[in-house]
Amino acid sequence: MINSDINSHTLTNKNIIKKANNLFYFCKDIKHLNKNSVVTKNAIRTLNYLDFINHPYIESLVKDLEEEFFYNKNENNLLLIKNNPYSIKYIHSIEFLKKGHELIHKNTKEEDYTIIIGLNDWKPGSSLELSFNQQSIKYPFQFKTGGSVLFRSSVAREISEVLEEGDRMLVVSLKKDPSKKELMNKRNQDIFEKHREILRINRLKSKGKFSRFWRGLKNGINIFR
Repeated sequence: MINSDINSHTLTNKNIIKKANNLFYFCKDIKHLNKNSVVTKNAIRTLNYLDFINHPYIESLVKDLEEEFFYNKNENNLLLIKNNPYSIKYIHSIEFLKKGHELIHKNTKEEDYTIIIGLNDWKPGSSLELSFNQQSIKYPFQFKTGGSVLFRSSVAREISEVLEEGDRMLVVSLKKDPSKKELMNKRNQDIFEKHREILRINRLKSKGKFSRFWRGLKNGINIFR
């Protein structure tokens, strides 16, 4: 965790990268692209992946993202949204061409939080910069594949001109959704029960190994043979 408004995280589910990259090429092939962005310049920017919600990769990607960021019980770097009900409202990818960049901007009207995930290793000199205003300290992120950052919509972001083309990222917009509170509680309880069952099984396995060890000692068996 960087601070109370910015969290960093490394993906545990690498399938997110594969699915997001495949969707990027799918949208690129069918020209499902945003050609009129006022903040993203000299880049290939897709439109919303959720326009294809019935596409099998979309359903799977949304599920993977929810599991990774909403229900990850072992991740303490995601305290901004942990146990809070949110819906994914927009997903798109951006691949920067040479001298591609993003102007400094915020998305306070469209979303409450933003997740940005590096879909490949960004080249030296390319970085995402987050700041609270133009005069404040800037937090730079040079992405490796699967590296991500989560931040409030009140945080401004910009990307300086990249030196070479090819840097790619996935952008996920989150909106508060109270209707998901009950579902989230159930999912969290299911995950808790699953983890408790795993711990129980591991304890039984350990107990069984110890019992065999003890019986071996009692029977005078050389267990180290």
